[in-house]
Amino acid sequence: MQIKFDHLSQSKPIKKLKKTSDELIEKLKRMGFRASWTKTSNTHLTLFFLGDQNITKLAQLAYKIGDRLAGFPTFHFYVEKLGFF
Repeated sequence: MQIKFDHLSQSKPIKKLKKTSDELIEKLKRMGFRASWTKTSNTHLTLFFLGDQNITKLAQLAYKIGDRLAGFPTFHFYVEKLGFF
């Protein structure tokens, strides 16, 4: 499950996050790190990874999650570490 930041893209914290992300990726590329880099436009927070799932089960899960999260209050978070896989 991911939270995308597109709708927040004009906020100062998200702009700063995207700028920092771009700078870090460019620095790592110059250092020779080879990876399939995520585009800044695809910045997201993965809350949990479901792995390979049946498309029908995913559709049902998305519907249930959407119902349960409707009207859920917003939240703030702070990033302390950067990870990769």
